[in-house]
Amino acid sequence: MNENKTHDLEKERQYYTNQTKELLQNLKEINEQKELTESELREQVMARIGAEKQLQAAEKALEHLEMALKMTGAQMTELQEHIMPDVHKLREYFEQCAQEAQLEANRAGIMRQAIYARK
Repeated sequence: MNENKTHDLEKERQYYTNQTKELLQNLKEINEQKELTESELREQVMARIGAEKQLQAAEKALEHLEMALKMTGAQMTELQEHIMPDVHKLREYFEQCAQEAQLEANRAGIMRQAIYARK
């Protein structure tokens, strides 16, 4: 009877040891995935910040161009008629890029919150 009990306890101990090893391995894999995801997220955020800075610089340059065209006077009316529509198209394009960059930046924030929510 004592031998059976000892044998049963040994089986139970082995079962829990295996379960512990499996859980520790799963935890290790999850931590590795989390670190990889956080690293990728940091890279994306830095890329977005860089893109937003470039976009802001381009928008400023566009504003300067638009102001310069307006200040050239009546002698450049024909040139302005050809250039101003292009400037407006560029402005619309940059505004659209800015909106898309903002949406992407928000998406990165949502991903980051989801990662921290899992913790």
